[in-house]
Amino acid sequence: MQSTRMINARSETVTEKPSFRTAAAKRRALIPANGYYEWQKNEDGTKTPHYLHGEDEEQLLGFAGLYEFWPDPTKPEDAEDQWLVTATILTRAAHPSSP
Repeated sequence: MQSTRMINARSETVTEKPSFRTAAAKRRALIPANGYYEWQKNEDGTKTPHYLHGEDEEQLLGFAGLYEFWPDPTKPEDAEDQWLVTATILTRAAHPSSP
């Protein structure tokens, strides 16, 4: 199945985007994670990743997310594995004090 990978959705515009509008209204999720990366832009144009996490690396963080069900057009309607479940994390601009 050919698809576009949309792993992040901007929280500021999620209700305006056709790809996320229905999920934003009906299929919200809490996505657990140990941490996440923020990317620092360097003067030479490269980026340096910084891994951010809770007070200890065992502490879980919760990200706002959405999920959706997609039918696989290559499978029959009665196939047990006809539906693909996908999720996206809602993002926003980095906090000014980030690395």
